[in-house]
Formats: sequence, structure tokens, C-alpha cells
Amino acid sequence: MAILKFLCEVEDFDLMDASVHTDASYIDTTRVEYGFSYSTGRGLSASWPAPVGSEVWLHWRHGQTTTSGVWDDFGVPLFLDADGNQVMRMDITDGVVRWNINGDTTAVASYAATAGSSLTYDVQFIKNGTTSLTMNVWVNGVQRVTSLSVANARDNGVPVCFHMTFTDISSQGTIVWSEGVVADEDTRGWRLRQHRTTAYSTFDEWDGSADVPAGDVRKSTGITTNTNDDRVSYDLSNLADIPTLATIDRVCVQSTLIRGSAGLANFNHFFRYDTGPTVIHDANVAVGTTLQEFISEYPTSPDTGVAWTDTEMQLLQVGVRGRT
Repeated sequence: MAILKFLCEVEDFDLMDASVHTDASYIDTTRVEYGFSYSTGRGLSASWPAPVGSEVWLHWRHGQTTTSGVWDDFGVPLFLDADGNQVMRMDITDGVVRWNINGDTTAVASYAATAGSSLTYDVQFIKNGTTSLTMNVWVNGVQRVTSLSVANARDNGVPVCFHMTFTDISSQGTIVWSEGVVADEDTRGWRLRQHRTTAYSTFDEWDGSADVPAGDVRKSTGITTNTNDDRVSYDLSNLADIPTLATIDRVCVQSTLIRGSAGLANFNHFFRYDTGPTVIHDANVAVGTTLQEFISEYPTSPDTGVAWTDTEMQLLQVGVRGRT
């Protein structure tokens, strides 16, 4: 069971035709630093690795800047399998959100929630062999779509990407997205707390710059190394906002890396603490010659071997080491 993708940064999307959104009505900036907003004719696209099994969970925060009953959006978003077949869709008709699931060219629709609120969605998609597809949807923790199934005559697969296009033809408005997670495990009850890299910390052995210009969400670091055991570590944002005695289910590190034709073949994530063991390295991971995202999950602290604590997070730096 694992996380397949986080969707919190511009770099996490394949297509980003949106703007930064920090409206407190929709975005809790103590959890994520911003969300993404888009209006008529603009959209988002993202892809993720296919799960090992036959189940995908999607979690995100969704908001809209209007409650108009004449909203008519189509394909917000469309979910596609590896063959490009539409297997699931959320759309809005007459101001009401509807969820659809497709086993062939036929869609079965179900009401989910009135549009125009700040909502948390948890969506479960299951492929039942070649027999059928099933979908469950929770909105703000309440199940709104229960085991909606459709015959899978075309042998559609689980979704591996989505495309969101706001095509409202009746009333102007904006859709807001934040806190996106794709996993092959249950994500109900999750609230993502994002900690972005803000600057170099103790280790600064890679070429390039990690400076983030004020207001620039592109945050292109461009750091490189071709020297074994070179390390770079980062200070993190939002650490002071973690509540005392907060329950931390796990810490995850997501990196985007590529290997040059003659470059280092491996890397590892590591943690540096202000107290206790100075540096704790994770296992090496192979890097390919195409751009890939790597997610390392830590259900317990590598330092103590037990659950993470809010105090421990304050002492933490996250880093990447190049390996032969």
C-alpha cells in the first residue's frame, strides 16, 4: 500500500493552466501554501503510476467561487485509464455535482453534493476483474455515492491520469483545487500538511540554486551533481504551524529526478536532526534517464523507531544524496 502522487506544486502537474489561489475560504495555508484556481477555458492535467493492485483512491480539497444553480460544467475532471478510456468523471449540471463511472461507452451517474462549497473529496475506484467497475465517494467524510457499479464490457482499467477543464457555458466562476493525493490505499480522514523547501540548510554540495523568489510558484531549483555522496539538505516551510501533540500518520518525501547519460545511477533521501543521530540515510533508489517522481514514506521516525512527534518535526531537515 502506497502513495502514488502528491498534487501540491506546479511541478506535480503535467499541464498547469491555472493561477495560485490563497483565499482562506478554500485554502488552509497552515496546511498547504496555496491551491490552484482556474476558470472558463483553463484547466489542470496530471498523471501517476499505475497501482500494483486494482484499486485507486483520490483525495483533494475542492472549492468554487459561485453557488449559481445554472452552472453547467462538463468533465471536471475526466479520469482516464492507461489506454486513454474515460473510466470516471465528475461534472456539474444545474449547480449540482454528479459522479459518473464508465465500463464502456455508458456512464452511470449519481448525485454527490451541491456545488459552491469548500469540500473534501475522497473517491475510491475498484476494478473487479473484467466483470465491473465500482466507485465510492465521500464528501466531507460522509458517503454520498455507495458502490456505484457498471458492467466493464470494454475491460477498462483503473485511472492513471485526469484532465480538468472548466467549460461552464452559463455562468462565470472559478474552481479551486488543493491538497491532492493519489494512493492505492484508503485516504479517508486525511488532511495533507505540505512542507515546501525554502532554502539550503546544512548540506549545500550540489550545483545550482534553491532560492525561491517571493511569489514565484515555479520554484525551479535546477540543482545537479555528478559526485558520489554529494548531499543537499533543505529548510522546510510551515513547521511552526504544526499543533502541539498533533497525530502524524507518516512523513513522505517527494522528489523529481533524472539521470544524465553518464550520471550517477542512484540517490537516497535522508533526514538530518538537530539532536540525536546527525544524519539518517534511507536505502538507495535507482534513477532513470527520463524525469521521474520518487516518493519515500516513513510511517515512523527513522531516529526513534516510533511515531513522529510535533517536536521532532521542528528539528528536521530533509535532503537528497547522489550515489554511484
